[in-house]
Amino acid sequence: MDEKIIKPEFRFFGYKNIIYCLLIFVLIFSINVRADDWPPVNPANPPDARHGHTMVTLPDGRVMLFGGEGYQGDLKDDLFVYDANGWNTVDPENDPPPK
Repeated sequence: MDEKIIKPEFRFFGYKNIIYCLLIFVLIFSINVRADDWPPVNPANPPDARHGHTMVTLPDGRVMLFGGEGYQGDLKDDLFVYDANGWNTVDPENDPPPK
């Protein structure tokens, strides 16, 4: 008889990858270590809720988000950049395929 071994799965904020978890945590909370205060950040123009997206940190500190799947199963092919002014939509000359 073939038995499948089920391995426990670590998830944090619903994500498996700890790097994404830390990035999300930093984006949600602005850290002021001296004041021991972590106030929530409400950035302007946030992207729709999604999962399976790609996020990268650029050398200048900005964060880019591409694609993913919306909560109703719709595939996203949008591109956003996060900086000190909040989230902004990026309109490339050629549309990328959905991820």
